[in-house]
Amino acid sequence: NAEIKQAILKLDSATLTFDHLQMLLTLLPTPDEMKMLKAYKGDQDKLGVSERFLLTMARIPKVEARVQGFIFKLEFNSRKDDLKDKVTLMASTAKKVMDSTKFKGIL
Repeated sequence: NAEIKQAILKLDSATLTFDHLQMLLTLLPTPDEMKMLKAYKGDQDKLGVSERFLLTMARIPKVEARVQGFIFKLEFNSRKDDLKDKVTLMASTAKKVMDSTKFKGIL
């Protein structure tokens, strides 16, 4: 739990892969669970493994936003490259249309 917490806080992609983060996003506590977990003052050793995990996640400030941001960071370069290819194709197509003598004749 502590290792996952540190990986989230440090955006450590060596520890948490894209697939890990996608799965982690589904396991995060709900807002109601967050309230209950933050209010818990008892002995953590008496909690089950799942509850201790949820408690650890609840103690990370804005954990859901952090995980979503981490996912975005990991996806950014591939998304950027994909968009760059599409923009390049559109620019090339527009140039061909503008340079087309047949098109100029139609206008």
